[in-house]
Amino acid sequence: MATPGSLVVPVAVLVLLLCGAPWAHGRRSDVRVVTDENWRELLEGEWMIEFYAPWCPACQNLQPEWESFAEWGEDLEVHVAKVDVTEQPGLSGRFIITALPTIYHCKDGEFRRYQGPRTKKDFINFVSDREWKSIEPVSSWFGPGSILMSSMSALFQLSMWIRTCHNYFIEDLGLPVWGSYTVFALATLLSGLLLGLCMIFVADCLCPSKRRRPQPYPSIHSGLPGTSSSLSSLERVKLIGPVLCSVSQFNMVWSKFMLTSNRSYEKKKYMYTYLKIHGAVHLRFVHSIVCNYTLIKVYVD
Repeated sequence: MATPGSLVVPVAVLVLLLCGAPWAHGRRSDVRVVTDENWRELLEGEWMIEFYAPWCPACQNLQPEWESFAEWGEDLEVHVAKVDVTEQPGLSGRFIITALPTIYHCKDGEFRRYQGPRTKKDFINFVSDREWKSIEPVSSWFGPGSILMSSMSALFQLSMWIRTCHNYFIEDLGLPVWGSYTVFALATLLSGLLLGLCMIFVADCLCPSKRRRPQPYPSIHSGLPGTSSSLSSLERVKLIGPVLCSVSQFNMVWSKFMLTSNRSYEKKKYMYTYLKIHGAVHLRFVHSIVCNYTLIKVYVD
């Protein structure tokens, strides 16, 4: 039978373990977590940000050094943060993360990529000695706040959403792979049609098309006395020429025209030739001999 004194040591050890376990596992990390909702906090102050993935071996080896470096953040007046790219695909697209782990230094909105050794001492020297000044900052075109990178972030988020929907169709709904692809193909086609209609509607509202008015045919009465037209005799003949109908009518009209007109013989001959050619070709209007004679006399005399 164990004596009460022999139980004192095991009980004391158990109490110490129970009291020390919460302290060991419940210690708050000095590394801040950055998400799509609070990433704009990086634009103010000085930051060191690590982009990592839980499955990455190099990222796992870096975590102890990064946690130790974060303990010096308050003394160095720098915020130490991390981004899990598996949970924040939008940020991975916004910062163009192509390798893991990737470390960025940010000072008042200027981002620089850290490519030095990944130890606690090197991180501290990089900040305290202002070694980041020797690194060219990221161009404003490719900064995380630019329109281009915002579009890239939205594209990455869309790709993750499509992947989630694909897994839902296959695992939860039991659709075959080709069925899931068919759904996405139809959705893409429908969205393209709707987008095209919207663009056409907007373009039609902003730049309406002008309707063409038909060209009016010259009137046989344009140039009559009392109108504003001041055409010469030959120009009047060119207007009336196409409306005369046949060669036989020209011959009859010409005989009367020669007797009544006061023009010279050369001009009368030219008018006769022009009227005869056009009258033989254009048969759109039919007039009587008297009407033709009257029009010629009015236009030429």
